[in-house]
Amino acid sequence: KKTPGTDFGASIPVNPDLIDTIPELKEHLKNPEYTLVDDRTKEEFEGKISGYSYHDKKGRIPGAVYGYSGTSATTLEDYRNIDNTMRNADEIKALWDKSKIDTSKHLIFMCGSGWRAAEVMTFANVMGVEKYSLYSDGWIGWSNDPANPVETGAQK
Repeated sequence: KKTPGTDFGASIPVNPDLIDTIPELKEHLKNPEYTLVDDRTKEEFEGKISGYSYHDKKGRIPGAVYGYSGTSATTLEDYRNIDNTMRNADEIKALWDKSKIDTSKHLIFMCGSGWRAAEVMTFANVMGVEKYSLYSDGWIGWSNDPANPVETGAQK
């Protein structure tokens, strides 16, 4: 007979060090040992589009590095094979090398709302990256506060 559960059997989140809040992200951005990897489309990263029908704010978090994604907010083809499995780690590393992403630093993955970044963070784990976390509020969470700085244009 089925009985309703009262909890998930653990304190949530189980690994709080894997999730960065806005205040934590702001502190990490001051530290050169951290890199914020923006896993949105190039057009989202450069502030040409928001990427979302329900969110009109455009741009990126200052200091973020373009981490690739795909052609829309609903794809992640830069990281996936045609059958949606993870691309070869060497191919992903080559993308990161183009953006000068140093995998010896602590990589903070972000996107618009969190799902693309969570998948890329999982790939980083599979690849053996040792220091990483997820800024799960993403661009939407950041840009909803007008006090947070915003940057647009090509990566410098």
